[in-house]
Amino acid sequence: MDGAHRLTFAGLEAEAAAVAARLRDAGVAAGDRVGLACENSAGFVAAYLGILGCGAVCVPLNPTAPAADVEAAAVDTAMRCLVADDPARPASPSAGLTLLSPAASAGATAPDAVPDGLQAIVYTSGTTGRPKGVMLTAAALRAVAEAGVGMLGLRASDRVGIVTPLFHLYALREVDAALRAGACLVVARSLTFPAAVLRQLYEERVSYVAGVPAGFALFVERYGEMLARCRGHLRAVALGTAPCPPALAAALRSLLPGTRLILTYGLTEASRVCHRDAEDPDPRPGSIGRPYPGVELRALDDRGRALPPNSGGRIALRTAMAAEGYWNRPQATRELRLEGGWILSPDHGRIDEDGWLFLQGRVDEVINSGGEKVSPDEVEAALRGHPQVADCAVLSAEDPEGVLGQIVLAVVVPAPGGRLDAAELTRFCAGRLEVHKVPRAFRVVESLPRTALGKVDRGRLRAAQA
Repeated sequence: MDGAHRLTFAGLEAEAAAVAARLRDAGVAAGDRVGLACENSAGFVAAYLGILGCGAVCVPLNPTAPAADVEAAAVDTAMRCLVADDPARPASPSAGLTLLSPAASAGATAPDAVPDGLQAIVYTSGTTGRPKGVMLTAAALRAVAEAGVGMLGLRASDRVGIVTPLFHLYALREVDAALRAGACLVVARSLTFPAAVLRQLYEERVSYVAGVPAGFALFVERYGEMLARCRGHLRAVALGTAPCPPALAAALRSLLPGTRLILTYGLTEASRVCHRDAEDPDPRPGSIGRPYPGVELRALDDRGRALPPNSGGRIALRTAMAAEGYWNRPQATRELRLEGGWILSPDHGRIDEDGWLFLQGRVDEVINSGGEKVSPDEVEAALRGHPQVADCAVLSAEDPEGVLGQIVLAVVVPAPGGRLDAAELTRFCAGRLEVHKVPRAFRVVESLPRTALGKVDRGRLRAAQA
């Protein structure tokens, strides 16, 4: 399963049962919160299933996070115990885990009640603010898994590769989908070594993998030949968590001509919202696709009223995959959940007459320049079309002349050996964007700060540009 351990389903079930037994012996009862801070491994999967098997609520955490972050989660969730990797790494996955009693949880205030059927509290990435614990029930996680199985036509003969951190829902949902379909799981452990990941995908004949654009861009740029070797068995690749540049999609189609390339959109609060196959030529440039079966979408105005097709507004959705709310954050939960089972996404966008979604950026990232709304995603897409731009991110900045309120600031990473000139970039954007969307300021950097899932960390980026 992970290179070090190969398990049958019966073996995995036994490992999960061993974890559940150890948790019960440690006093864990149904509804208790149990942290899970393990590297990608068979042990992580066994621990995840064992936590759920004893009726506890799983709280996945970054195993490399600072101790203060783990302590904060322990206090926030009144965590009963923490499952972590054992440095000795014994042969058995479940024996390679240790149970800790987080001292920080002793000072926590237990909640009045745990929502019925709660199975996981997954913290948001916190790229623009303090992370929130998203509450997901068994029914919601089951709906997420079923949507993934349906989108892919996943079957028992498939071999599903995990190449992103398992403490994120983006990877964890693929585990659930694979287990639901009876498919084989192949967990890449050495995520910091792309060549090792690609070698494992090839040697294990992986047929489906979900990744992030930043990760696949690295595969294409530095290990294209290794990726191309997978073309004989890799039937589908899904990309999500961030926009996929057209140049990356084209490069993947060239390297993997027989592989289905799927672009996806979702959020921790509703993991699978829209998807589409990347096509050439693109019939709807800029769209992230249509909703999964059972997902309804609306664009809302500032007063919460549904807008007609092609009108930009706050995206709301209704689905069985939706979160119950945020742990210990009642006000944030009230803001998330609307009447009639709808939830409010953090994204601004429009929905065309055929139901295709076009994202325009997070609501708190949309730039108001002289009264005109500017989508960072649209400006970034235009900049990425320049041959000398390897990467970019668009932020708002104060207008130094005090006229427009905000201006568009582009932070750009030059291509290897490339030179970027502000005047040239301005001319380039002016030929592709409306006047108010053209960046009025540029900053050149060597790289952009990113989260563990490859998203641009806009909070750190803003701080660096201040």
